[in-house]
Formats: sequence, structure tokens, C-alpha cells
Amino acid sequence: MVKALTGKAIKAALEQNAEFFTLKDGHIIIDERFDHPKKQYYNYDMFDPLVYTIDVRKPVGSRVSEITLHGEPLKMDATYQVAMNNYRAAGGGDFHMYKAAPLIHDTQKEIVEYLIEALEKEPVIEITHQNNITILGD
Repeated sequence: MVKALTGKAIKAALEQNAEFFTLKDGHIIIDERFDHPKKQYYNYDMFDPLVYTIDVRKPVGSRVSEITLHGEPLKMDATYQVAMNNYRAAGGGDFHMYKAAPLIHDTQKEIVEYLIEALEKEPVIEITHQNNITILGD
């Protein structure tokens, strides 16, 4: 699905993702609520091609900074097209900012189907690591 999200909604989603981390004995770890009673690693998203910094030392809700898109600061009042799976688009994982966002396009296809199609066309896919997320805290 593709949703229309403001920069403000994207920042809110990034802040929610930043809650995935915490500090323990001076080291960055996964917050216990995402690890127990069951692993919920699916509730952490990465945003490409955004470049941003998460500072785990800061309070929840104000950890994300330096958000850029193609070298330009993310504009909080601008609207961006964001692709996501239907679980997230429906607000799954308590990402309410997605549920409220207008729908631009629904392919009615699962992401895994796109991956299968891509692998059938090109069985070897080289992915270049982007280094677009900086996490501070140690």
C-alpha cells in the first residue's frame, strides 16, 4: 500500500521506532517490551531513503533528529508517498499515524509476492548497504 504521510507523521513513526531501543549498563539494547513475552522485531521499521539519527540517551518522543531525504531536510508540513505493507497501513503495531493517512494506492499484493517475482527475474540481487541510520547511546 502507498499512503500519503506528512513529514510530521513520518517523524512520529520514526520516534515510535526509536522506542525499540533502550540503554542498559551504558549499552544500546532492544527494549524488553519488544523482546518479552514474545519477540516483536516486526514492530521496528527502517525508512529508506531517509537519513536520520536516533539518540537513545534522549527521552522517548525526542530521540530522532537530522532527518533528510535526498540530502534535504524532511519538511514537517509537506506530504510524502510512503510504501508499506497492509498490516502497517492499517495501523498495526500501534502505528496510528498510518491508519489515519490517506490511501494513494493499494496493489492488493503481498510484499512477498513482489520479492518472489523479482527473484524469478533476477535470482541474484545485490543490495548495497546504505548506512542511513545513526544510533547514538553507547
